[in-house]
Parts: sequence; C-alpha cells; structure tokens
Amino acid sequence: MIKAIQQVTQRIFERWLARRMPAMTSQTLSQRTVFIFPSPFGFAYLLFDLLLFLLATNYQNNVILLLSFILVSIFITTMLQSFHNLSGLTIRCVKQNKTDYHGFANSAISLLFELSSTHLRSNLVLGVAEQNLTSIPQVNLGQQVVAITYKSEQRGQFNLPRIILSSRYPLGLFTTWTRLDFGLRVTVFPQPKPVALVHASQLNADINDDGALTSNIHQGHEDFYQLAAYQQGEPLSRVAWKQYAKGQGLWSKQLSDTNGSIPMLTLLHMPAPQLERKLSYLTYLILAHHHADSVYGIDIFGQKIAPSSGEMHLIACLTACALTAKTA
Repeated sequence: MIKAIQQVTQRIFERWLARRMPAMTSQTLSQRTVFIFPSPFGFAYLLFDLLLFLLATNYQNNVILLLSFILVSIFITTMLQSFHNLSGLTIRCVKQNKTDYHGFANSAISLLFELSSTHLRSNLVLGVAEQNLTSIPQVNLGQQVVAITYKSEQRGQFNLPRIILSSRYPLGLFTTWTRLDFGLRVTVFPQPKPVALVHASQLNADINDDGALTSNIHQGHEDFYQLAAYQQGEPLSRVAWKQYAKGQGLWSKQLSDTNGSIPMLTLLHMPAPQLERKLSYLTYLILAHHHADSVYGIDIFGQKIAPSSGEMHLIACLTACALTAKTA
C-alpha cells in the first residue's frame, strides 16, 4: 500500500516537473527552477534557536534573546546565499545530437555538460538520478565542462532521467537543488560476453567490461572483394589509393576470406538459449571484428545489415542489437 502511494506521488511530481520545467538543451536556473529546503542540520539549528528563545523569554535574559535573534538572521542570510549559489547558472548539454550518447549495459556512460556562470559558485553536486554524483568544488567565471557518468543495467534506447544539481553551501543549513530535463536519449548496447565460435576466421579476443578489446581476430589471407564508397572512420589501410590518385574519388577496398566469403554474424547461430545471452555474444563478435578491421555484416531475425567496416558501421550494428525486441 505504501509503495503504491509512493509510486502515484512520484508520477504526480514528475508530471508537475514536466509542466514547470520542460525539456531544453540549455537551461538557466531561476526562482522557478530552484528548490530550497532546510537540511537535517538546519532543522536541528532551528530547534536549538527555538529553545534559546524560550529560555530567554522565560528568564527574561536579553543577552540570550539577542543571541537567538542573531541565529535567526544567520539562518535567513544563509537561505538567501544558498539560493544565490545556484540562481543564474546556465547548464547546457555539450552534445546537441539527442542520440549521441551510447555505451554498454552495466558500464559507465560519460555525459558532458557545460556550466556558464557570471560569479563564483561553490560546492555543487551533479549527477543522474542520484547515482555516481560528481562533486564540483568550485565553478569559476565563464564556462566549465563537467563530465558525469550514468549506468544502466538494461539495453535499449530511452530518455535519460532528469539531471540533479544540488548544493548545501554555505553552512549546510539548506539543501538547494533542481531537477533538469535536457531531452537526451541514450542508447545502451548489450553487455559483450566472450564466446568461442568456429567461423572462416578464428576468434581470439578478450573484451573488458567497458567493451575494449585486448587482442584481435586472427584471420587467414584476405582477397580483394569489391570497392565501396569510403566511410568516415574506416582504416586508411583500406583506402584504394590507386583509384584516388587517378582522380576517381575516395574508395574503400572490401576484403573477403580466401574462401571468398565475408563473415555474416547471425544471431540465431549464437550458442545460447536466452535472447540476452545471444545478443551479448553477438556484441562481442561485432567488437572483435571491428577492432580487427574486418569486413562483416549481421543478421538479427532476418533484419540484415550489409557487410562493411568502420565506426559508423559498428554503431549501426550495436544499435540494432540494442533495439532488438525482447520478445523476438
């Protein structure tokens, strides 16, 4: 019952935030977007000041009464300074492409934000949904780029949760915070897991948790297959320099194994009964072929991506794995 009430309250709060603070690529904090509330230490401070006030009035002690008034004035001044520490700060997402952020499941995805300030600010904390909060001791005049991390256990493409910016500056009496939506979408690829398969090329690679390859694919001899338009990110060793020198444009040489075939990585051939395990194996093989500068294609339940190579081809294949239906 309590959990259901919390979920309903959370939905109502999120809808209210969506109306009050809609998604924008750049946001400047103001009294409309900054929230402030006494911290636990602030409530203890108020309780102590109230006790002093009662003690002073009971014993008619002007010195203690003056002290209680001074403490109240410090409390109010701190509240104004806490708001001033965030108000006017401009936060902008560095990458404007909404699908530009991507990474692997259970691995940190780096997000970059630019903070623009007209005066010195101190002790800020920035993060996504209160996970892996990044401390910013000081924001100087001008612009400052801050990197935060986000981790997801599920693959897919979805909207990034609201970014939380908070501070307890200067005395810790108040928590000042805001929750901003930059309209970002993040693509989370399946977590790569090593697999041993016998193909035309023998695989011998190790990939760490971040998807980095520590060795490569050991292949036999490769023969020329065809010329294709050069894609940005392809290795220069594949460029058809002879055609380029003749003024025929920039082309890339597509190679095949000695048996005349180009690897087509098929999801159904992955040795696992579970879909997620199959996708993890396929992701591993895609990364292995990419780091080996190999030409490869993929086949996911009949959805085929033609053989190619390069960074753009890698992202297209990994995105296809990430967006594969869970019920397929």
